[in-house]
Amino acid sequence: MDRSWKIPESQLLPGQIAPSGPVPGYDPKIHGLLPPQRQTLLWNITYRIPFRSYSLVLSGNKSVYRRSTYAYNTIYDLSGSSTSLMANLSKILYRDNKSKLTGNIEIKRKTVSHILKMWN
Repeated sequence: MDRSWKIPESQLLPGQIAPSGPVPGYDPKIHGLLPPQRQTLLWNITYRIPFRSYSLVLSGNKSVYRRSTYAYNTIYDLSGSSTSLMANLSKILYRDNKSKLTGNIEIKRKTVSHILKMWN
């Protein structure tokens, strides 16, 4: 099997990710396998509302991913999502020149789902 697309770890540049499959333009008859596919979508939003000695922080984030890994005679599709919502209320209870004492209440809701499919 042709593994010429592999790059040794010593030749990677800082921050470069090692390829996990053949380069674009591969021929399955030559390489014998397909490159793994990866797709990820991330977003995050945070809003902070200060009021006197109180602070309210509202935030939410979501990630959605889809990956395919090709084995000898099977294709594995892994997909999933993660959603997180958070509300945080904090109050400065005591403050002087050297220290600050803060009370904090936080509510967080997180949902995660994963799906694994195998194709023969």
